[in-house]
This record gives sequence, structure tokens and C-alpha cells, in this order.
Amino acid sequence: MKPLNLDNKPCSPISSSCVIWQGPDIECINLCKGDTVSSVVAALADELCCVLTTLNVNSYDLSCFNINQSKPEDFKAFMQFLLEKICTIEGLDHNTVLEQSSGDCPTGCVVTVATPFQTSESKTMNLVDYTLAIGNKVTLLITDINLNKSGIANHETRIVALELAPAPTFTLPSISPNCVLPNVPTPIDQVLQALEASYCSFLSSTGTGAQLIDAVSRQCSNLGVSPSKVNPSNGMSVEYAGTWINSATTLADSVNNLWITLCDLRDAQNVTLTKTDTDTIQLTLSAGPAYNITADLVDTGWQALEGFQYYPGSITKPQVRRIGKVLHFRGNVIVPLSSDGGATIVPLLASTSYYNETYIAPYTGASGGVTLNPAGSIIFNNNLNVIPTSVLDSGTLLDSTYTQFHTIATRPINLDATYGTALTAHGALVITSDKKLVLATLKDVEITSTRPAGWLGSSPLRLVTSNVRVGEYVPNYIDVNTDIQNAPTNADFPLTSGTRNTVWPFSCDAGEETDIGGFVFTLDGLIAYI
Repeated sequence: MKPLNLDNKPCSPISSSCVIWQGPDIECINLCKGDTVSSVVAALADELCCVLTTLNVNSYDLSCFNINQSKPEDFKAFMQFLLEKICTIEGLDHNTVLEQSSGDCPTGCVVTVATPFQTSESKTMNLVDYTLAIGNKVTLLITDINLNKSGIANHETRIVALELAPAPTFTLPSISPNCVLPNVPTPIDQVLQALEASYCSFLSSTGTGAQLIDAVSRQCSNLGVSPSKVNPSNGMSVEYAGTWINSATTLADSVNNLWITLCDLRDAQNVTLTKTDTDTIQLTLSAGPAYNITADLVDTGWQALEGFQYYPGSITKPQVRRIGKVLHFRGNVIVPLSSDGGATIVPLLASTSYYNETYIAPYTGASGGVTLNPAGSIIFNNNLNVIPTSVLDSGTLLDSTYTQFHTIATRPINLDATYGTALTAHGALVITSDKKLVLATLKDVEITSTRPAGWLGSSPLRLVTSNVRVGEYVPNYIDVNTDIQNAPTNADFPLTSGTRNTVWPFSCDAGEETDIGGFVFTLDGLIAYI
């Protein structure tokens, strides 16, 4: 299509896109003040073309009417054709109109009108009124077309003026950035480039938003309720209430909780650690800052039993050792000897100092004496606990009473300057649940709790339990003339045969608790449990 201003010399062409419409807003064609002239002319042209298309009879398909004669030549003839067809369809011929109307047609004809002419109250009009309405509508369209033509001509003039105007120049505004560039006025496009570069660097350092959110989501589960290292009785959210964020959803929230947790761990190094030993485990805590806790079985080492004050320093007292929950005993127990039946102790000067003594009563006085039980036993340390508190505290008991049967106690005796022998006593060694040490004599075994009136002295264990009387001969079991193994049945075979005729300087029944002063027995092998 040839431009209208092709030969408009000597004017200089200018683009209509650079000319701004300064007229009023035109809502029916969606034009606003400030649109380019190109937009205005295009909108008006579209509207005009639409009107011309509407008025062009060739725009309508009349094949459904099966027209034999030629089609209407213009819009007026087209409208007349439609009116006649409507009358025919509605049965409104000339005669019918005369019958239905109070006057002559067309003034008296009532017809159904097209949709644009209908109202909510009526869909019919008088034919004359209908025709007049159509004429008015057409007149308005013609008026609009003329106005559009005038507007288009005006626009063309404006467009030409705009095309002749010099091209506008634009200057980008400047701002003074604070961080990405020096704080001086800088064109905004340069600032934008610097921001874009800075943002890319920021992403490479921090990751994307999705990556940051994913990192935040990796917080330890239940971290807020986990115990504080500084104060384990409180959870983290309680210990640091006011600063702790329970539901961390941002990087700032997560870093806040991370610092609190880290500081909690550091502050916990200043907390004083204490240890609590058990009956079995003994803890050793090394000094900080690198604390080291060592757990060992409780081992007290060998400790002297209580109640053996009469032992001189040259003799090792009987001992006990605790390993875990087991008590081990060792050493020799020398029953303290009394010179007057119990009240006065014979000094124990050495392990052999009782060899020359003829006393037999155990010492029952204070500070190391024993308690005599008439049932046939002696209880050391005046019937008190013999286990020191360094091994077992006073409130802790053994889980049971432990007995070691067939303990043989002996008492070496110097009969005179030439001859020596030994007394023996069969008994049972007992450590009670309340930590008392007991030596039960043969008498205690024979007089049982179920038969207290039993035969005292009837046990064959009496054969290994001494029962001697002062002035009686001391037998020599290995003399060539001694034949105690071949005594005839029912023979009275006194053990006085042999060549030695030494007599006992005292009497002693080693089966009685009252006669075993100075006897020695061992604790080796005795074990008890807490």
C-alpha cells in the first residue's frame, strides 16, 4: 500500500510511534491520553473498518433466503428486505396488518423487532417506529463514520508533524549507591550491572534460597528439648528462653540457635564435674580442660580388720580386701589370751609369745577382747563389726552369712625346756551379714539349734580336738611302742604308751569356747559378698 505522505516534500518523515495522543480518553475504543498516535490511529481505523464491514451488504450470507431476484444493492435495500422477510415470517401481510391494527399499514402495523431494539418490557414495535429507530441508528453510524474520518484526517496531520520532529533523546537518572559502588552519583544502568554482579557473587557464597532453606531444615531433631550441657536439668529452649527460637525457619533463626548451642558447649567446660562411685565401680576424674574419666572395679587393697589392737607392730593383723562386691579375707587370727579368766590380757609380744603360757581362757576385756557365746563360739572385737569403713561403709551389710567349715585351730605349747607339742581344735569360721567375725567350736556344732540337749562330746571330730588334763601323760604317736592303730576290739588302750613320760602342765578342752585362748587359725580362703 502506497503511503499517503509519500510525495509530501520537503517534510522529513517521523515515526507515529514517537507522537503522544494528548486528546481525551475514549473508552469505547479503549484509548487513553498518553498513548502513541500509532495506537490511536490503529484503534480508529479498526473501528471504521468494523462499521464499513457492518454496512457492506456483501458481508452477510443471504443464501438461507433462497433469493431468486438480485440481492439488495446497499444497506438501505438490505434493511427493507429484512423488514419484509420479518413481516412475512410473522404473518404480517398487508391484509393481516389491517385486521390487527386500528389504522392502516404501515402506521397501524406492529412487528417483532430485532434484539438490539428489544427492551425488557417489549419485543415488538410499530412498524413506522421500528423503521424510524433503524433510520436513527443508521444516522448515528453515519455520523460516527464522519467523525472517525475527521479524526483520522486530524491524526494524519499530527503524525506528519511528529514524523518531522527530531528524534527525542533520553538521559538515564543517576543514584548514589552505598555498597556496590562508590557513594557518588552514578547512572542507574551501571548501578544495576554492579548489583547483578554482586548478587551473583552472593549466590556463589551463600547458595540459592532453596539451598539455604534446605540447610536450615537440617537442624537436629528435638534440639530445643535436648538437655543443656551447662544445666542438664533444663532443655535448651528453657535454659535460653527469650533468645532461643523454637521453630527455626530462616537462616538467621538457624544461626541464632547454632551460636547458642556452641556457647552452651563452651560454657559447659567451666562446669565442675563430680563423680559418684558405686559398690562395684570406682571412677577417676582427671583435671580439665580435656577431662578423662576412668572406671575401675572398686579395689580397696588389703586393710586390717577391726578389733585386733592387741597385735604388736611386728605381727601383721588379719586383713580384708574388697574387689567390686566381693570381700576377700587373709591372715592368721590369734585368739587373745587372758591370765585371769577373761579380764586381763596376756601381752602378745610376738607370734610365738603364747608358746610358753599355760593359760587357756580367751581375753574378753575392752580394746580387742572377744565375746563368749555359751552355745560354743567366740565373737571377735567384742561382738562388733570387724570390717573397716575404708572397705565398706557402716550402713552397708553383706548379702548373707558365710561359713567356712572344718577350720583347724592350733596352739603350739612348750611343755618344758626340752619337749614341745600342739593342741588342736576343730571348728567353723563365720562372717555374719552384719560383718562380725565368729569362730564356732566343736561344742557349737554338737549342740545344734534343733537338738540343744544333744550329746556333747559325741562327735568323731573330737579325735582331732584336744582334751587334756593337767598331770596326764602326753602321748607320743610315733614311738615304736605305740600301737594305737592295732588295738583289739573293746580294748582299753590309753595313749600313754611309749618311752616319753612328759605330763600336761594344764587342762584344756579345745571343744569349748572357754578354753581356746592362744589358738591360731587362718582366714585364707574366706570370701563374702556385699
